Amino acid sequence: MARPPVQTSMSATLTASSSSNYASSVSSDSQNPSGASGGIPGTPMSRRSGGWDRQTLSPAAAARARFDDPTLEDHAAYQPSSLRTKEELEDTSDSSDEYMTSYRPLERNSTRVSGSRSKRFFQNFVKKFTKSSVRYGLVPNSQQEQDRNVIQHTVTIDVFRGQLHLSPIVSKPKRVLDVGTGPGIWALPPYTRPNCSFTTMDITHDWDFAGGGSFDFIHVRQLGDIHDKKKLIQSTFDNLKPGGWAEFTEWIAILQSPNRSLNGTAFRKWNDLLEQGMHNFGSTLYYPNQFKPLLQETGFEHIIETRNGAPTNACYPGKKLQRIGHLMTQNWLLILEPLTMPVFTQALGWTPDEVKSFLVDVRREIGNTKYHSFMTL
Repeated sequence: MARPPVQTSMSATLTASSSSNYASSVSSDSQNPSGASGGIPGTPMSRRSGGWDRQTLSPAAAARARFDDPTLEDHAAYQPSSLRTKEELEDTSDSSDEYMTSYRPLERNSTRVSGSRSKRFFQNFVKKFTKSSVRYGLVPNSQQEQDRNVIQHTVTIDVFRGQLHLSPIVSKPKRVLDVGTGPGIWALPPYTRPNCSFTTMDITHDWDFAGGGSFDFIHVRQLGDIHDKKKLIQSTFDNLKPGGWAEFTEWIAILQSPNRSLNGTAFRKWNDLLEQGMHNFGSTLYYPNQFKPLLQETGFEHIIETRNGAPTNACYPGKKLQRIGHLMTQNWLLILEPLTMPVFTQALGWTPDEVKSFLVDVRREIGNTKYHSFMTL
Protein backbone atom coordinates (compact mmCIF):
# COMPACT_ATOMS: atom_id res chain seq x y z
CA MET A 1 0.00 0.00 0.00
CA ALA A 2 1.38 3.39 -0.95
CA ARG A 3 2.57 5.58 1.86
CA PRO A 4 0.65 8.85 2.29
CA PRO A 5 2.54 12.03 1.45
CA VAL A 6 4.80 13.51 4.10
CA GLN A 7 5.20 17.18 4.93
CA THR A 8 8.48 18.73 5.74
CA SER A 9 9.42 21.96 7.39
CA MET A 10 12.89 23.38 7.04
CA SER A 11 14.13 26.14 9.25
CA ALA A 12 15.63 28.27 6.55
CA THR A 13 12.71 29.79 4.70
CA LEU A 14 11.47 27.05 2.36
CA THR A 15 7.91 25.85 2.17
CA ALA A 16 6.26 23.01 0.30
CA SER A 17 2.85 21.66 1.14
CA SER A 18 1.63 18.12 1.54
CA SER A 19 -1.06 16.25 3.30
CA SER A 20 -0.22 13.59 5.78
CA ASN A 21 3.34 13.37 7.09
CA TYR A 22 5.42 16.40 7.82
CA ALA A 23 9.09 16.82 8.05
CA SER A 24 10.62 20.01 9.18
CA SER A 25 14.12 20.69 8.03
CA VAL A 26 15.61 23.79 9.52
CA SER A 27 18.55 25.57 8.01
CA SER A 28 21.28 27.33 9.75
CA ASP A 29 24.50 29.10 9.70
CA SER A 30 25.38 31.17 6.72
CA GLN A 31 24.06 32.02 3.36
CA ASN A 32 25.39 30.83 0.06
CA PRO A 33 26.67 33.87 -1.82
CA SER A 34 24.94 32.75 -4.98
CA GLY A 35 21.61 33.13 -3.28
CA ALA A 36 20.90 29.44 -2.83
CA SER A 37 19.29 28.57 0.44
CA GLY A 38 21.80 27.27 2.90
CA GLY A 39 21.76 25.33 6.07
CA ILE A 40 19.23 23.28 7.91
CA PRO A 41 18.47 24.44 11.44
CA GLY A 42 15.68 23.09 13.48
CA THR A 43 15.47 22.67 17.15
CA PRO A 44 13.48 19.79 18.47
CA MET A 45 11.20 19.53 21.30
CA SER A 46 11.74 18.19 24.73
CA ARG A 47 9.13 17.91 27.44
CA ARG A 48 9.63 18.07 31.19
CA SER A 49 6.85 15.72 32.21
CA GLY A 50 5.70 12.31 31.05
CA GLY A 51 3.66 11.49 27.99
CA TRP A 52 6.36 10.88 25.41
CA ASP A 53 8.23 7.74 24.58
CA ARG A 54 11.51 9.40 23.67
CA GLN A 55 14.56 7.74 22.19
CA THR A 56 17.84 9.37 21.28
CA LEU A 57 20.67 8.57 18.93
CA SER A 58 24.25 9.75 19.29
CA PRO A 59 26.05 10.88 16.12
CA ALA A 60 28.77 8.28 16.50
CA ALA A 61 28.96 7.87 12.75
CA ALA A 62 29.17 11.46 11.61
CA ALA A 63 31.67 11.56 8.76
CA ARG A 64 32.89 13.71 5.95
CA ALA A 65 30.38 14.22 3.17
CA ARG A 66 30.55 15.28 -0.44
CA PHE A 67 29.10 18.48 -1.77
CA ASP A 68 28.79 20.21 -5.11
CA ASP A 69 27.86 23.68 -3.91
CA PRO A 70 29.33 26.93 -5.25
CA THR A 71 32.77 28.04 -4.17
CA LEU A 72 33.30 31.17 -2.11
CA GLU A 73 32.87 34.46 -3.87
CA ASP A 74 32.41 37.90 -2.33
CA HIS A 75 30.52 37.21 0.90
CA ALA A 76 27.09 38.71 0.38
CA ALA A 77 25.75 40.60 3.37
CA TYR A 78 22.83 38.78 4.95
CA GLN A 79 21.36 40.54 7.94
CA PRO A 80 20.38 38.41 10.94
CA SER A 81 16.62 38.24 11.42
CA SER A 82 17.06 39.64 14.90
CA LEU A 83 18.53 42.81 13.36
CA ARG A 84 15.94 43.27 10.62
CA THR A 85 12.84 45.41 10.73
CA LYS A 86 9.35 44.02 11.17
CA GLU A 87 8.54 44.87 7.56
CA GLU A 88 11.63 43.03 6.32
CA LEU A 89 10.75 39.99 8.37
CA GLU A 90 7.21 40.00 7.02
CA ASP A 91 8.60 40.10 3.49
CA THR A 92 10.39 36.79 4.13
CA SER A 93 7.21 34.96 5.03
CA ASP A 94 5.87 32.23 2.79
CA SER A 95 2.54 30.67 2.03
CA SER A 96 2.61 28.31 4.99
CA ASP A 97 0.47 30.51 7.26
CA GLU A 98 -2.42 28.05 7.08
CA TYR A 99 -0.23 25.44 8.72
CA MET A 100 1.08 27.77 11.41
CA THR A 101 -2.10 29.24 12.87
CA SER A 102 -2.52 26.67 15.63
CA TYR A 103 1.18 26.03 16.13
CA ARG A 104 2.67 26.76 19.51
CA PRO A 105 6.17 25.40 20.12
CA LEU A 106 7.24 24.01 23.44
CA GLU A 107 9.47 26.28 25.45
CA ARG A 108 11.94 25.76 28.22
CA ASN A 109 12.53 28.39 30.88
CA SER A 110 16.13 27.41 31.34
CA THR A 111 18.73 25.40 29.44
CA ARG A 112 20.69 24.68 32.61
CA VAL A 113 21.14 21.06 33.58
CA SER A 114 21.49 20.31 37.25
CA GLY A 115 21.49 17.33 39.58
CA SER A 116 24.23 14.79 40.25
CA ARG A 117 22.06 11.91 39.00
CA SER A 118 21.64 13.48 35.60
CA LYS A 119 25.31 14.43 35.40
CA ARG A 120 26.53 10.93 36.23
CA PHE A 121 24.08 9.35 33.79
CA PHE A 122 25.19 11.44 30.83
CA GLN A 123 28.89 11.22 31.68
CA ASN A 124 28.68 7.42 31.67
CA PHE A 125 26.66 7.39 28.46
CA VAL A 126 29.03 9.75 26.64
CA LYS A 127 32.07 7.70 27.68
CA LYS A 128 30.64 4.69 25.85
CA PHE A 129 31.18 6.24 22.45
CA THR A 130 33.57 9.17 22.84
CA LYS A 131 36.78 7.21 23.26
CA SER A 132 37.20 6.38 19.59
CA SER A 133 34.57 8.32 17.70
CA VAL A 134 35.26 11.46 15.72
CA ARG A 135 32.53 13.96 14.97
CA TYR A 136 32.11 15.13 11.36
CA GLY A 137 35.04 12.83 10.51
CA LEU A 138 37.27 15.67 11.75
CA VAL A 139 36.59 16.82 15.31
CA PRO A 140 37.51 14.47 18.19
CA ASN A 141 34.44 13.69 20.28
CA SER A 142 36.21 14.79 23.47
CA GLN A 143 34.97 16.24 26.73
CA GLN A 144 35.82 19.67 25.33
CA GLU A 145 33.56 18.98 22.36
CA GLN A 146 30.77 17.90 24.69
CA ASP A 147 31.18 21.15 26.64
CA ARG A 148 31.06 23.09 23.38
CA ASN A 149 27.84 21.32 22.45
CA VAL A 150 26.27 22.62 25.65
CA ILE A 151 27.23 26.17 24.67
CA GLN A 152 25.94 25.60 21.14
CA HIS A 153 22.65 24.30 22.52
CA THR A 154 22.26 27.46 24.61
CA VAL A 155 22.93 29.59 21.52
CA THR A 156 20.33 27.62 19.55
CA ILE A 157 17.65 28.10 22.20
CA ASP A 158 18.46 31.81 22.48
CA VAL A 159 18.34 32.30 18.70
CA PHE A 160 15.04 30.42 18.55
CA ARG A 161 13.64 32.63 21.33
CA GLY A 162 13.39 29.86 23.89
CA GLN A 163 11.68 27.42 21.53
CA LEU A 164 12.81 23.82 21.55
CA HIS A 165 11.64 23.24 17.99
CA LEU A 166 10.40 25.23 15.02
CA SER A 167 8.13 22.63 13.42
CA PRO A 168 4.46 23.71 13.37
CA ILE A 169 3.22 20.71 15.33
CA VAL A 170 -0.42 21.16 16.34
CA SER A 171 -0.91 18.12 18.57
CA LYS A 172 1.07 16.58 21.40
CA PRO A 173 3.44 13.96 19.97
CA LYS A 174 3.55 10.66 21.82
CA ARG A 175 6.78 9.30 20.40
CA VAL A 176 9.84 11.45 19.67
CA LEU A 177 13.27 10.55 18.31
CA ASP A 178 16.26 12.85 18.82
CA VAL A 179 19.06 12.02 16.36
CA GLY A 180 22.38 13.41 17.52
CA THR A 181 21.50 14.17 21.11
CA GLY A 182 24.96 15.33 22.13
CA PRO A 183 25.44 15.37 25.91
CA GLY A 184 21.70 14.91 26.29
CA ILE A 185 20.60 18.25 27.65
CA TRP A 186 18.18 18.92 24.81
CA ALA A 187 16.68 15.46 25.12
CA LEU A 188 15.78 15.60 28.79
CA PRO A 189 14.93 17.86 31.71
CA PRO A 190 17.44 18.10 34.58
CA TYR A 191 16.93 14.45 35.53
CA THR A 192 16.35 11.21 33.70
CA ARG A 193 12.91 9.97 32.73
CA PRO A 194 11.70 6.35 32.62
CA ASN A 195 10.15 6.89 29.18
CA CYS A 196 13.44 8.03 27.61
CA SER A 197 16.04 5.59 26.30
CA PHE A 198 19.43 6.18 24.68
CA THR A 199 20.87 4.25 21.75
CA THR A 200 24.24 4.42 20.01
CA MET A 201 24.09 3.42 16.36
CA ASP A 202 25.27 4.36 12.90
CA ILE A 203 22.50 6.55 11.52
CA THR A 204 23.62 5.87 7.95
CA HIS A 205 22.73 2.19 8.43
CA ASP A 206 19.23 0.72 8.68
CA TRP A 207 17.27 1.89 11.71
CA ASP A 208 15.87 -0.90 13.82
CA PHE A 209 13.30 0.26 16.35
CA ALA A 210 10.64 -1.73 18.13
CA GLY A 211 7.23 -1.17 16.62
CA GLY A 212 8.66 -0.13 13.28
CA GLY A 213 9.87 3.21 14.56
CA SER A 214 6.56 5.03 14.14
CA PHE A 215 7.56 8.42 15.51
CA ASP A 216 5.42 11.53 15.66
CA PHE A 217 8.46 13.79 15.56
CA ILE A 218 12.09 13.19 14.57
CA HIS A 219 14.62 15.85 15.41
CA VAL A 220 18.06 15.89 13.78
CA ARG A 221 20.52 18.50 14.96
CA GLN A 222 24.06 19.54 13.97
CA LEU A 223 25.44 16.21 12.85
CA GLY A 224 27.88 17.86 10.49
CA ASP A 225 28.41 16.74 6.93
CA ILE A 226 27.58 13.07 7.20
CA HIS A 227 28.46 10.92 4.21
CA ASP A 228 25.07 9.51 3.25
CA LYS A 229 22.45 12.21 3.74
CA LYS A 230 20.07 10.49 1.36
CA LYS A 231 20.06 7.39 3.56
CA LEU A 232 19.53 9.51 6.68
CA ILE A 233 16.57 11.34 5.15
CA GLN A 234 15.03 8.14 3.78
CA SER A 235 15.32 6.49 7.20
CA THR A 236 13.73 9.55 8.77
CA PHE A 237 10.84 9.37 6.31
CA ASP A 238 10.34 5.63 6.80
CA ASN A 239 10.23 5.96 10.58
CA LEU A 240 7.67 8.78 10.73
CA LYS A 241 3.97 8.25 11.26
CA PRO A 242 1.64 9.80 8.66
CA GLY A 243 1.23 13.40 9.75
CA GLY A 244 4.54 13.37 11.62
CA TRP A 245 7.25 16.00 11.42
CA ALA A 246 11.01 15.86 11.03
CA GLU A 247 13.27 18.80 11.77
CA PHE A 248 16.91 19.26 10.74
CA THR A 249 19.24 21.89 12.22
CA GLU A 250 22.70 22.64 10.89
CA TRP A 251 25.24 25.46 10.65
CA ILE A 252 26.67 26.84 7.44
CA ALA A 253 30.03 27.94 8.79
CA ILE A 254 30.51 30.81 6.34
CA LEU A 255 31.08 34.18 7.98
CA GLN A 256 28.87 37.06 6.88
CA SER A 257 30.08 40.62 7.47
CA PRO A 258 27.46 43.21 6.43
CA ASN A 259 29.83 46.17 6.90
CA ARG A 260 32.79 44.24 5.43
CA SER A 261 34.84 44.92 8.55
CA LEU A 262 36.08 41.33 8.43
CA ASN A 263 37.77 41.82 5.06
CA GLY A 264 41.54 41.41 5.24
CA THR A 265 41.49 39.77 8.66
CA ALA A 266 43.02 36.47 9.72
CA PHE A 267 39.53 35.28 10.70
CA ARG A 268 38.27 35.85 7.15
CA LYS A 269 41.36 34.19 5.68
CA TRP A 270 40.84 31.23 8.00
CA ASN A 271 37.22 30.86 6.88
CA ASP A 272 38.18 30.96 3.20
CA LEU A 273 40.98 28.44 3.73
CA LEU A 274 38.65 26.17 5.68
CA GLU A 275 36.21 26.07 2.77
CA GLN A 276 39.10 25.44 0.38
CA GLY A 277 40.29 22.56 2.53
CA MET A 278 36.81 21.08 2.77
CA HIS A 279 36.56 21.33 -1.02
CA ASN A 280 39.83 19.38 -1.29
CA PHE A 281 38.25 16.75 0.93
CA GLY A 282 35.34 16.54 -1.52
CA SER A 283 33.08 18.45 0.86
CA THR A 284 31.89 22.01 1.48
CA LEU A 285 30.72 24.25 4.30
CA TYR A 286 27.52 24.72 2.29
CA TYR A 287 26.46 21.10 2.84
CA PRO A 288 23.11 22.07 4.45
CA ASN A 289 21.96 23.26 1.01
CA GLN A 290 21.79 19.62 -0.04
CA PHE A 291 18.94 18.78 2.30
CA LYS A 292 15.99 20.47 0.59
CA PRO A 293 16.25 18.64 -2.77
CA LEU A 294 16.79 15.36 -0.93
CA LEU A 295 13.71 15.99 1.22
CA GLN A 296 11.64 16.71 -1.88
CA GLU A 297 13.01 13.66 -3.69
CA THR A 298 12.21 11.42 -0.71
CA GLY A 299 8.58 12.56 -0.59
CA PHE A 300 8.48 15.13 2.18
CA GLU A 301 6.07 17.99 1.63
CA HIS A 302 5.32 21.32 3.24
CA ILE A 303 9.01 22.12 3.53
CA ILE A 304 9.69 25.23 5.59
CA GLU A 305 13.19 26.69 5.71
CA THR A 306 14.11 29.50 8.11
CA ARG A 307 17.31 31.40 8.84
CA ASN A 308 18.47 33.29 11.89
CA GLY A 309 21.71 35.18 12.33
CA ALA A 310 24.03 34.34 15.23
CA PRO A 311 26.74 36.99 15.80
CA THR A 312 30.25 35.62 16.24
CA ASN A 313 31.01 38.05 19.06
CA ALA A 314 29.33 40.78 21.12
CA CYS A 315 29.59 43.33 18.30
CA TYR A 316 25.85 44.04 18.00
CA PRO A 317 23.88 46.12 20.54
CA GLY A 318 21.18 44.68 22.76
CA LYS A 319 21.32 42.35 25.75
CA LYS A 320 20.17 39.30 23.80
CA LEU A 321 22.60 39.71 20.91
CA GLN A 322 25.43 40.49 23.33
CA ARG A 323 24.71 37.25 25.19
CA ILE A 324 24.56 35.22 21.99
CA GLY A 325 27.75 36.90 20.77
CA HIS A 326 29.66 36.06 23.96
CA LEU A 327 28.52 32.44 23.74
CA MET A 328 29.42 32.21 20.07
CA THR A 329 32.92 33.51 20.82
CA GLN A 330 33.36 30.69 23.34
CA ASN A 331 31.92 28.25 20.81
CA TRP A 332 34.44 29.32 18.18
CA LEU A 333 37.42 29.27 20.55
CA LEU A 334 36.63 25.72 21.65
CA ILE A 335 36.27 24.25 18.17
CA LEU A 336 38.85 26.35 16.30
CA GLU A 337 41.96 24.21 16.64
CA PRO A 338 40.26 20.77 16.69
CA LEU A 339 38.47 21.63 13.44
CA THR A 340 41.32 23.50 11.75
CA MET A 341 44.20 21.11 12.41
CA PRO A 342 42.99 18.10 10.35
CA VAL A 343 41.69 20.25 7.49
CA PHE A 344 44.77 22.44 7.14
CA THR A 345 47.32 19.64 7.61
CA GLN A 346 45.60 16.92 5.57
CA ALA A 347 43.91 18.97 2.85
CA LEU A 348 46.12 22.07 2.56
CA GLY A 349 49.54 20.66 3.42
CA TRP A 350 50.27 22.90 6.41
CA THR A 351 52.45 21.75 9.29
CA PRO A 352 50.97 21.65 12.81
CA ASP A 353 53.29 24.47 13.88
CA GLU A 354 52.13 26.63 10.97
CA VAL A 355 48.51 26.03 11.94
CA LYS A 356 49.09 26.91 15.60
CA SER A 357 50.99 30.08 14.68
CA PHE A 358 48.23 31.20 12.29
CA LEU A 359 45.48 30.54 14.82
CA VAL A 360 47.04 32.95 17.32
CA ASP A 361 45.85 35.89 15.18
CA VAL A 362 42.52 34.23 14.43
CA ARG A 363 41.75 33.79 18.14
CA ARG A 364 42.62 37.39 18.82
CA GLU A 365 40.15 38.61 16.18
CA ILE A 366 37.22 36.33 16.99
CA GLY A 367 36.24 38.23 20.13
CA ASN A 368 37.24 41.68 18.84
CA THR A 369 33.99 43.65 18.55
CA LYS A 370 35.34 46.00 15.91
CA TYR A 371 34.88 43.08 13.54
CA HIS A 372 31.18 42.55 12.77
CA SER A 373 30.21 39.11 11.53
CA PHE A 374 27.64 36.39 12.03
CA MET A 375 26.63 32.95 10.88
CA THR A 376 23.16 31.70 10.00
CA LEU A 377 21.33 29.19 12.14
